[in-house]
Amino acid sequence: MSKCCSETELIDTFKQSKIILITAHEFPDLDAVGSCLALRDYLIKQGKEVAVWLSHYPDETCNFLPGISVIDTHLPEREYDTIFILDSSDITRVKHHQALSQYPHAIKVNIDHHQDNTYFADVNYIKPVSSVGELLTQLFKDINATFSTSMATCLYAAILFDTGRFLHQNVTKHTLGLASLLVEKGANPADIAELIFENKTTIDFELLKLGLNRMVIHENLGYAYTTLPYPWPEGHLKVIDIMKWLKNITVCLVFQELQDGCIKISLRSRHPFDVSEVAHHFGGGGHRLASGIKLKGTLEEVEEMVITYLCNSLERFRDR
Repeated sequence: MSKCCSETELIDTFKQSKIILITAHEFPDLDAVGSCLALRDYLIKQGKEVAVWLSHYPDETCNFLPGISVIDTHLPEREYDTIFILDSSDITRVKHHQALSQYPHAIKVNIDHHQDNTYFADVNYIKPVSSVGELLTQLFKDINATFSTSMATCLYAAILFDTGRFLHQNVTKHTLGLASLLVEKGANPADIAELIFENKTTIDFELLKLGLNRMVIHENLGYAYTTLPYPWPEGHLKVIDIMKWLKNITVCLVFQELQDGCIKISLRSRHPFDVSEVAHHFGGGGHRLASGIKLKGTLEEVEEMVITYLCNSLERFRDR
């Protein structure tokens, strides 16, 4: 396992790079997308040739981000000398990552904030902060980079999203200070918040209705879950964010059936229960309070398997 590189080593990599590819995990969220676009903006201003490749095109929640149209969902064929992988605890989180093997001489750079990062790249810059957006903002501040309004907007959106509007426990005084800096540099907090959180469609609410109607609550052990069988309304509102409002519930889960026969499980918990331990047991990962799993199987099989393990974990937690 490679150690975390220093800020100086990362900047040296920036300087040495000429033709760059930036990518991130599948189903990219606002932290992944905003961070990719902000890093691209910075590197282009340094005279670099930069492409952004994501296996899934971001959902329409990201449409307001400056530069969103530059994203490719098919890997652009160029002779990359450096590949930046953002917001990914392991290379396997990048769908079709095998395609990167055609660039054996390219330096792989891992920039991430997840506690379970596997340090899979040649250069690993890992900081346990709220988001990659916060990590990059601090980096750019430290090196006296010029923040364009586009960069500030993308980075503020990344931080706002991954902190849940500054409601999560990953928010620190440093997070808030850097968000304030981005506002000084041109990010409009009211507009960005409205575009992310108050711009939902009727399909979003159909998805929410489905999830809430199928929700199961177990007050004794303090968990709630719901299932979304395929095909589900193709909305982008996160049902789990609403479920988290439940009083006296420690863990929330959403089991989402995908078209490829896999089940995507989102997990959220309240401090101090470590939901990442549950995720790791099934080959997933993430943060202590927010993690994810992807398993092959039917919705019923996966639901029974994960809920059984969760119940055992919650019983052990309660008996401590």
